[in-house]
Amino acid sequence: DVYALGVLLYELLAGQRPWRTEGLPVARLVQAIVHEEPAPASRVATASSPVAARQIAGDLDAIIATCLRKNAADRYPTVEALQRDIERHLANEPVAARGRARLETIFPSASTMRTSASPIHSPRQPGRG
Repeated sequence: DVYALGVLLYELLAGQRPWRTEGLPVARLVQAIVHEEPAPASRVATASSPVAARQIAGDLDAIIATCLRKNAADRYPTVEALQRDIERHLANEPVAARGRARLETIFPSASTMRTSASPIHSPRQPGRG
């Protein structure tokens, strides 16, 4: 699924898993995965990481963060949507994950906002145009 691919992408780029697992009891690890946001991959990447932190920062951090969202409805809806965003990144095109991240920074409730497909019409008042 998209979440598991996000974990894999994080590990492939940063060289480590999103959560530190060494020495943690299983219950604490589960609690961290369920309730805590991982640090951006660019922040945990080191000189020995497969990809440099500066190459991860930005689009790739946003793509990974979208994959790892706690609420499944806030993640990519399909693996194909994730694939398209990675392809946009590789083609130096704007990625959907960054647009979502910017929108949610400005309007924190943006992920829960829904728009109607039909326009809103105000009823005409009798005798007015």
